[in-house]
Amino acid sequence: MKKQRVHKANFLSAIIIPIFFSYCSIPFPEAPIFELLLLTDGNYTEQTTPEEIDNRKFIFITQDNFDGNLAGISGADGKCATEKNTNFSGLAGVGTDYKALLVTGTTRRACSTANCGGGLGENIDWVIKTNTEYFRSDGLSLFTSNAAGIFVFGNMNNPFSLNTSDRWWTGLDDNWVNSFLGNCDAWESNSNLDSGNVGEGNTTGKTSLINNTFEDKECNLTSKLLCVRQ
Repeated sequence: MKKQRVHKANFLSAIIIPIFFSYCSIPFPEAPIFELLLLTDGNYTEQTTPEEIDNRKFIFITQDNFDGNLAGISGADGKCATEKNTNFSGLAGVGTDYKALLVTGTTRRACSTANCGGGLGENIDWVIKTNTEYFRSDGLSLFTSNAAGIFVFGNMNNPFSLNTSDRWWTGLDDNWVNSFLGNCDAWESNSNLDSGNVGEGNTTGKTSLINNTFEDKECNLTSKLLCVRQ
């Protein structure tokens, strides 16, 4: 019986010892070797770091064009969400992260006085955050906002679009105050009797958000939207 036990012990040693030393060639976290073997069932899996999250604030221009009846501000936000999921699916964030850079009345407002002379408190449901850098959909920097959630016209790093013929609804006057009439009746009219203020492409000045030539655009005509990641 003793000889049989010795043979069994030698047989187990011949199996366990090579396995033990083979695992020792792999760097282990700080823990007893047998505890690790029990926890991993003998299989060591190398830890991987999560994929880096892209938190940049992007602004894209819709590929679709819309008349002035956007179903209000909420309707415009919904169009941005749909456009993000349909045409900009590779851009960071989900559809509902994006809202329209569009103003009207007291529903959405950047400033109530010229260039937000009263500060951040003038913002209502505004889509640009304070002291934040914004990027075009191709990754190029557009601008960095100030403490009032706006930017200084002429100080943009790149235009919203390189296409001079692009137009997008904004409803803004050239000092960031809401236009009194240029909002297609709160973005619920597509009548040629109503008008809406628009911005234009290939510029970094005031006309990026209000084009003086096409300042009052009839609401039965179509323009794009600027969609901003929140």
